[in-house]
Amino acid sequence: MLIEDDFDTQYLFTECLRAENYNVVPMDHGKNALEYLLANGLPDLIVMDLTTPYLSAEDFVTKMRKMPSGSETPVIFVSGKADITEYAQKLNAQGFMKKPFDLDPLLAMISRTIH
Repeated sequence: MLIEDDFDTQYLFTECLRAENYNVVPMDHGKNALEYLLANGLPDLIVMDLTTPYLSAEDFVTKMRKMPSGSETPVIFVSGKADITEYAQKLNAQGFMKKPFDLDPLLAMISRTIH
C-alpha cells in the first residue's frame, strides 16, 4: 500500500513500483487507507508520506498496529520533514526516506523489507 496525498508523487511511485512487479494499492490519506485495511486486510508493506490530511501518520500507525497482524506489518515513511528520523523511530518504522530522493534506494529498501 502506498499512502501519498500529492497526486503526481503518488502516480510516480505507483507506476515505478508496478514496473517492478509490485501490486500497489494507492491511497490519498490515512483515513481512506485505514478504512481499506479494515475491509480488506493488511498488505505486505505500507509506504506512507508522513504528512497526509485527515489522519496523522501517528494515528494511522497506532490504529493499524491494533489490527490482527498489524504489529507485523512493516511501514516505510517518506517525507520532506526534517524530523522524519524521530518519527520513524517513534512509530517503529522499518525504514524512511527523506524527500527528495532517488527511487532506486527506495526500491532497494522495499525489496529488503518484504523479501
